[in-house]
Amino acid sequence: MNLLRESIEDSRKREITMQKDKKLLLLSFSHDIKTPLSAIKLNAKALARRLYMEEEKRYAVAESINTRLDEIERFVSEITKAASEDFMSFEVAQGEVFLSVIITKNDERYIPQLAMSGTELAIQKIDDCILSRDSDCLAECLQNLIENAIKYGDGRQIEISFDKMDRCEFITVSNTGCTLEAKELPQIFESFHRGNNVDRAQGNGLGFFICRRLMGLMNGEVYAYIRDECFCITLVVKMA
Repeated sequence: MNLLRESIEDSRKREITMQKDKKLLLLSFSHDIKTPLSAIKLNAKALARRLYMEEEKRYAVAESINTRLDEIERFVSEITKAASEDFMSFEVAQGEVFLSVIITKNDERYIPQLAMSGTELAIQKIDDCILSRDSDCLAECLQNLIENAIKYGDGRQIEISFDKMDRCEFITVSNTGCTLEAKELPQIFESFHRGNNVDRAQGNGLGFFICRRLMGLMNGEVYAYIRDECFCITLVVKMA
């Protein structure tokens, strides 16, 4: 009877863990969908306000919307797949990518959005190098950092800066108007954690958790700190 009871208890614990992981995975995908969705809404507003008078520019915006819709379609497929699976997993494919490619990709994605809100995006001069990482996963990590800066900063400035040390590239995203308390920094990488500065901003507390998981799988690191009333978060990426 004791063995049976222990077996039932173990099965129950596995089921609880499994359900928690599945919920976390589905929320992770829903978090990822918000990035292309916000870009679509921004481009749609720009077209509605007739901000782009040139036919070529309007065509480029329409193509951008189609690209973002393809991203959402892919995420929906992954959600459908995840709903029938029993565990959560993050997959990375090791490869090489130029730092400038990652930065330019995110630069093009966010400049229109930040311009409409009046936020200055300051990008330090890039000393280009080749990074030994999954380019898509690294781009996703950087997007999460920028999205956080947009959502919780004061809208004055977001800065992307770079440094090199011990064959690693340090990519730092900082935003003005930090209201997060320093004592909360150790918790921001936990799943579902939301700081006391969230106010009315929507979110599920998964952005930094996803970054930590992905960076760990890529043998990198991520850490955060507060400096001069600015929230700073750094990705540590190994160079090829």
